Amino acid sequence: MAAKLEFLGKRIYWHSRSVTAEPQKNTIQFDLTDPDLYKADLPEFDIVYHLAGQTSVPRAKSDPISDLQINVLGFLNLILCLKKQKRNQS
Repeated sequence: MAAKLEFLGKRIYWHSRSVTAEPQKNTIQFDLTDPDLYKADLPEFDIVYHLAGQTSVPRAKSDPISDLQINVLGFLNLILCLKKQKRNQS
């Protein structure tokens, strides 16, 4: 099973393609800034591409706390969620 997670803004979208004749596609949406993200049960996956983040320098300068919450804490939440998922798959 090939799977990937696409990150758009603060949200995660998951798509899965089956190796069967009829591909199946599932979409799951998360907010990376949600502190309870680690509690989410993700479907089995092979690769994660983390491309989410706040990239505006003017916005980061005007609101550095929000920038930190989105870029650093959001990434930490994702890592904790993936770590839990890996443990559950073992």
